[in-house]
Amino acid sequence: MDNRKTGDFISLIRKERGLTQKELAEKIGVTDKAVSRWETGRGFPDISVLKPLSEALGVSVTELINGETASPETMQEKADNAVLETIAYFKSMAGKTISMLLFFAGVCFILFSFMLTGQRLSVLPFLGVFAILISRLVLSPKNFFLHFKIAFSQKKAQMVSMALLISTLILEALPYGVVMNFASSPEETIRVTTSYFNFLPFGYGNFFPFITAVLTIVSVIGGLISVLWGKDIPRLKNALYLCCISILACSGASFLFGITFIGGGVFLCVLAATVFQAAANRKTSG
Repeated sequence: MDNRKTGDFISLIRKERGLTQKELAEKIGVTDKAVSRWETGRGFPDISVLKPLSEALGVSVTELINGETASPETMQEKADNAVLETIAYFKSMAGKTISMLLFFAGVCFILFSFMLTGQRLSVLPFLGVFAILISRLVLSPKNFFLHFKIAFSQKKAQMVSMALLISTLILEALPYGVVMNFASSPEETIRVTTSYFNFLPFGYGNFFPFITAVLTIVSVIGGLISVLWGKDIPRLKNALYLCCISILACSGASFLFGITFIGGGVFLCVLAATVFQAAANRKTSG
């Protein structure tokens, strides 16, 4: 099903019938803007208007969908193909609609987690990330990983990994990533949050946040060198992958002392960066 081809066909037949877009729209009960969208290929007639549109133009629904006139000999074959293409088209549109709703829900979950939970950990950002991932799987469940491999070349994977590490660095700089609990009395606990660059947790034996921050800076610098250098440096990329693994381990270990949603975001960003870095390295070695 070709929107452009069908649009050109509608425009051609409409002009042959001596109809304006407004006159055609009035015949089938739609706006002239809808007809304009069809003819320019920016949209496709809804299934409910295919029959009245075909009658108004004096063509069959099959010819309308195929975007060309058909001879009696080929009419049955084209009709079968048109039915199959129509079913596939609307099935694809349904999948896209569900995917968009899931993506929107995921973004809302993440935004609401900031507005409703303050500095404390919430399940909402994790649900948001999960919904966004599922939205991509719904859009193309069978070829998701194949599309991932095709869409992300070695250089693209490296750039995405670097962008995720920069996002990680920004999250680490926020004063809400690391949590510390102080017991002011047996009945009361004071909860304090700091950035990953703060030495306060380090002084109380939680070395992991500061180490995570330092390794992230090293990884960002290495990633920038790898991207801007313009040449493939396998040793540097392998070092970046090992660095991502180390950051992942340290950021996860810091959860032993407490967790905030910013800390969870750091962990997820590093996890994604590690996946993309591994993809870039695998392509290099292959």
